[in-house]
Amino acid sequence: MKKNLFFILISLALFIACNEEPVGQTPLDNIAPGKVSDINVTNIPGGAYLTYKLPDDEDLLYVKAIYQLKEGGEWLNTRASLYTDTLKIEGFGTTEERTVKLIAVDRSNNESEPVNITITPLTPPVYTIFETLEMSEDFGGIRYTWTNETAANICMHVLRRNKAGDYEPLDELYTKRKNGEAQFLGLPALTKDFAIYITDRWNNSSDTLTATLTPIFEMQIPYTDIKPYNMTGDTPSEHGWLVDYLWDDRLFDGANSGYHTEVFSGPWPHRITFRVMTGKVKTSRIKIWHRDGYFYRHGNVKKFELLGSNAPNEDGSDDGWTSLGIFESYKPSGLPGTSTTNEDIEYVEQGESFRVSPDFDAYQYYRIKFLESWSGSHFVHLMEVQLFGCPDGYVPDYSDEE
Repeated sequence: MKKNLFFILISLALFIACNEEPVGQTPLDNIAPGKVSDINVTNIPGGAYLTYKLPDDEDLLYVKAIYQLKEGGEWLNTRASLYTDTLKIEGFGTTEERTVKLIAVDRSNNESEPVNITITPLTPPVYTIFETLEMSEDFGGIRYTWTNETAANICMHVLRRNKAGDYEPLDELYTKRKNGEAQFLGLPALTKDFAIYITDRWNNSSDTLTATLTPIFEMQIPYTDIKPYNMTGDTPSEHGWLVDYLWDDRLFDGANSGYHTEVFSGPWPHRITFRVMTGKVKTSRIKIWHRDGYFYRHGNVKKFELLGSNAPNEDGSDDGWTSLGIFESYKPSGLPGTSTTNEDIEYVEQGESFRVSPDFDAYQYYRIKFLESWSGSHFVHLMEVQLFGCPDGYVPDYSDEE
């Protein structure tokens, strides 16, 4: 009986083994796969999308495209797996017709006969982006803007002409931003020749944009030059935290050294008004410090508007005022609620700077309209406010740097 059972089990095992699917590598052969067919070309900036029908070979592995970016250049290849019917090729620096060979490859590395197709790339991104590139003066440097509709990976090269008359590199910015804006700062207010050109990872290069620019001088307006200018509609202070203390050069000393609105200040916005006693200032930025111990919570300012005027209306209204921007406090971690990280604390302890466009005029009177606190409560508090810019008519002495 035991012998019969043993033979039955052996027979069953052999039967199951014979009916299992093969496991492991597909057997190698020397048979080339069929060609791709029904190819469709969609030209794109600097390249093309190729869609096709795959051959029916069971051991098909991938499809590759072989091409040259320029006549006589290196042969490149791009692959697409058997799980897709689309292949993207890019990197062409012109809109000239190019021939691309499409080849099917199987698991034995056998290659099909190539299928030659013609593509006509659209204008490469480096050239279309260059057409939108603009360069202008900024506080302490230069500013440049561009439009990159395809979000192409590019590098912006910034140069400046030196005393010998040669352009030397200042900066390289790698970006794929669609609506880009960048600055190169830390420059003296001296008239110089600047240049910018664009490259991509295939070494395609745009023309060069040149401009003669004078960076706008920037300095911190001394605390002693700034005084409150109380007007009808300004928000009263409370707890002995006066508006004047915003310019007392005291931070985190545990005393009443900041400004606190009345706790029941009514609906938003709340506001303060101040003036620069020495005259107009072309403002570059404003810097604000949170109240310590309550970073990113309580009444610390989350959102505000800065306005400037040279003829404020005596009734305290916004007539005669120009909005210089609406700004929002930033938390690097992005954590919700009152949660913070060490990076958040280190960032906010240095004070938050908010940039003002150099396109605005110089103003003597300024107004801050508080629009939101971090807790949502209807009061705000802050420790210090610094104003940066160039006093109207001020000419710095750079005789040693000429």
